[in-house]
Amino acid sequence: MQINRLAFVPRLRNPWQVFDLSLQFYRGNFWPLWKIYLCQAVPLALILFLVFDPTWASLIFWWLKPLMERPLLDSLSKRAFSQPTSTKENLGVLRRLRFIDIIGMLTWLRLSPNRAYLASVEQLELLTGDTRQKRKTLLLARTENNQVAWILFAVHLEMILLFALFTLVFYFVPSSDPFADMFGSGTESNIIYEQIYYWMYVFSVSVIAPWFVCGGFMMYLNSRIKLEAWDIELGFKQLVHRLSQVIVTIFVASLMWVPTPTTVMAAETQSTEVEASTVAAENTDSSSEDSAKATETRALVLKIYEDNELIQRETTYVLDEEEKSDDSGPPDWLIAFLSMFSWLEIFAPAVQWLLYGLVLWLILWVVYRLYQMYQKQDNARVTPYKAVKPKKPEVVVPDFFEDIETKHWPEDLLAAAKLEAEQGRQRQSLIYLLKHALNYVSHFAPELLSQSMTEPECQSAIKGHFPKEIWLPMQNLFSLWMAKAWAHREIEPSQLLQLIQSLEQLPELEGAYEN
Repeated sequence: MQINRLAFVPRLRNPWQVFDLSLQFYRGNFWPLWKIYLCQAVPLALILFLVFDPTWASLIFWWLKPLMERPLLDSLSKRAFSQPTSTKENLGVLRRLRFIDIIGMLTWLRLSPNRAYLASVEQLELLTGDTRQKRKTLLLARTENNQVAWILFAVHLEMILLFALFTLVFYFVPSSDPFADMFGSGTESNIIYEQIYYWMYVFSVSVIAPWFVCGGFMMYLNSRIKLEAWDIELGFKQLVHRLSQVIVTIFVASLMWVPTPTTVMAAETQSTEVEASTVAAENTDSSSEDSAKATETRALVLKIYEDNELIQRETTYVLDEEEKSDDSGPPDWLIAFLSMFSWLEIFAPAVQWLLYGLVLWLILWVVYRLYQMYQKQDNARVTPYKAVKPKKPEVVVPDFFEDIETKHWPEDLLAAAKLEAEQGRQRQSLIYLLKHALNYVSHFAPELLSQSMTEPECQSAIKGHFPKEIWLPMQNLFSLWMAKAWAHREIEPSQLLQLIQSLEQLPELEGAYEN
């Protein structure tokens, strides 16, 4: 790590300042981080959506979230130190994860609140065994991290975003009571709501998860700054750099005051052999003395630098993309032992075709599951309203209809309702129509309604069980009844007559019931 290339100012911060810093850093790198997460989340979510029900797909997607956070951590570790990186390179970190680490992050460490904070110890510092455990203990004991508050904040933020999207979408759905439909069971609309909810959950997680990982990584860097005094070290490096510039400037300026040497004219001289040998000996002695002084001076300077830690040494750790191959071959005894099983090579083509068959079987199984899923949905649209032939089904009367006192029900309820509507008695007409509707529903679906149901609950149950040409007049009937019985509003006679006409067009019942 080169701390002089940090993308932010290294100084001591409290946890809340670190979380604020993580937001600023996430905003500046939103698109690259979101792209990395979507490259993992979208294919995984699509496969889970095609194979499992939305509920199980959401659970499995949530369970695999720690695995999708590791490429984000690799990207953050490089962007924080201003190093170039790419999405492909970040996704490649998944291949370098150890199997035991994957099992750990998906089992006993899955619910750990320190997941994002301590992931750097495993992935970036590459520590194992007791060294890793001691490092984690040091980070948790010596620094303030507030990771419990951070993970609770992220979870609540996901829920707020999810329900905001859910509310926004279903306010535009043309339904009388979408939330009642959402919590229904076994209806076609409920399946659609679950599928929409699933994709909203995937979107919410993809937006919040990179910020959560960024907050944990920034807290890890803040702990390193506190434990290793990065801010002090960087301050000294900047001071040395400024002092070196000042010294160079002073040295260059001092050269301006050095006097220039005078010009000396050489004269011709005649030297004897003795003088030449004397001069050569003096030059040899002076050169040996100079070299000895230079060596001594260099050793003294190096000692001063080492004693005062003025020599900067930087160590950069780079992950190997490929494992180093070992040139040494297997021992002879292993080669001899394996040669005993060389006859198994004749089964290689059979094993190859067996693997091809397994892959083909898996593809056909997925297609068959999808066919069953959509076939079940088609049957849910067709079979629920097929008429059963009970001997005499019991008509379920909800509580809101029990208070209505009628001594005798006419045999033809629709004709009686039409007569009451023409005479202006709208409430009695609606009572006859409700009785006819309850008889109709109890005939085709005896167990659909219960006594504790209210009018909106009856509407939702009928809508989820019958096709549109049946539940639409029923919805209109309950709406007019609530407008008359609850709000005491006058109803247009044309609306009531049109409702009676639409109910007359429904499939007729197989015989009348006793009153």
